[in-house]
Amino acid sequence: MAGPDFLYEGIFKQAGIIRVHSIEDLYSHGWALSTQPPLQGKRIGIVTNSGGPGTAISHNVDLGGLEVPRYSEELQSQIRPLIPPHASSANPIDLTFYLDMQILSTVIPEMIMRSGESGRPDPARCDDVRFHERSLPPCAGTAEQHF
Repeated sequence: MAGPDFLYEGIFKQAGIIRVHSIEDLYSHGWALSTQPPLQGKRIGIVTNSGGPGTAISHNVDLGGLEVPRYSEELQSQIRPLIPPHASSANPIDLTFYLDMQILSTVIPEMIMRSGESGRPDPARCDDVRFHERSLPPCAGTAEQHF
C-alpha cells in the first residue's frame, strides 16, 4: 500500500486493526491472540519479579488503551506480608527479584483473582491479571491451572 503513513494509522485505528512493524511483532501478536483468553474488560493487574518488566507491561497496556488500576488498600495489606519490604504491592506488583516462584506465580495471582477486585464496580477493579505478559483470567480456577 502506498500513501501517507498517518492516513493508514488513522484508518487502522478506526477499524480496530492491530498494526505491527516487523515480522517478529506479527508472530508475537498472532501467538498472543491465538493462545490467550479474551480480556473481560480494560483493567489489568500485573505481577512481575522486577520493575523493568512491570514498567514495560504497564506501558504496553496503556498504549493498547487499557488501564492499570491501583489495588485496594485491603488487597495490598494482604499482599505486603508476602513480599520484601521494598517491593510494591500496588499495581503492578513488583517483587524486585524475590525468587519465591510459588508466591510470584501462584499465591499472589490467586489472591488477586479471589479478592473480589475483579468483580468490584469501582476503579480498583481488575478485569485480567498479567504475569510477565501471560494472562490469568479472573476467577477462572486457580493460577496453577494456567502455568
